[in-house]
Amino acid sequence: MRKRTRILLGLLGLALLAAFAVPYGLELVRSAQRPATPARDFVGVGQVTHLQRLWPTSRCRITLELVQWSSLGSGFTLADLPQAGERYVMYADAPACGCLTPETSLNQAFRAVQSSEGRWYLELYRPAAACQEVTSHE
Repeated sequence: MRKRTRILLGLLGLALLAAFAVPYGLELVRSAQRPATPARDFVGVGQVTHLQRLWPTSRCRITLELVQWSSLGSGFTLADLPQAGERYVMYADAPACGCLTPETSLNQAFRAVQSSEGRWYLELYRPAAACQEVTSHE
C-alpha cells in the first residue's frame, strides 16, 4: 500500500511539473524566435517605462512609450499607425537589453519590427549614453 501511495504521489508530482513547465517552455521558444520576414516595421523614438528579463534567455520584454515615429514600412493602415504617447510591448536581444533601463529619462532611437504573429521586436540605432560609457571602459 505504501509503495502504491509513493508511486501515485510521484506521478502526481510529475504531472504538476509538466503542467507548469510545458507552457513556460513554449513561451520561451516563441519569444526567442525572430521573424524571418517582417510583417511591418517603423523607426521611432521612445522611452522605456518597464523592462523584464526573460530567464533563462538573455532576451528581455520592454514596455516603451512612443514619443514619435519618423518612418513607416509598408503594411500599415490609417487605423493602426503607431501613436505618440501610447505604450507598446516589444522584445529585444541581449545587447539592447543591457543598454536599456526604465530609470533614465533618455529617449531611444529604435527600429521596431513586427513578426507575422504580431510580436514587436526592438533594435536600437544608438545605445544610451550610459551604455556607451560602460562599454567604452571595458
